Formats: sequence, C-alpha cells, structure tokens
Amino acid sequence: MIITVLRSISSKKISGVDLALVFVRFHDSNFASRYNRNRIYLCEDLGMRLEFFLDLSFNSIKEILD
Repeated sequence: MIITVLRSISSKKISGVDLALVFVRFHDSNFASRYNRNRIYLCEDLGMRLEFFLDLSFNSIKEILD
C-alpha cells in the first residue's frame, strides 16, 4: 500500500510522502481498494499497534528507496 501511495503523488519520490499521508490513504476505502485492510490489521493480533506497524513499514521502504 505504501508503494501505491508513492505512485499516487506527482513527484513519485519517497521524499514526497509522509506517514500522515499513508494513514489518510489507509483509512480511505476508495484508495487502493484491492488491498485487504483486514490483513494489515492482523498486526494488532501480534501485539503491534497499526500506527507502529505502518511507521515501521514506511521507514523500512524509505530506507531501501533512499
């Protein structure tokens, strides 16, 4: 989903994306509707808050792409 957010912005650069935008897009059910958000919420079953999981994922992808 983070890559889809990246592709949706005009610059197509990770520097143009922040975690707040990822959260907004995550909660917009019309955005990237093919993604099963319930599967992403499974991180909470592992004791990880959604915010932490998305932050960890975002920063990992950002590190790879930078």
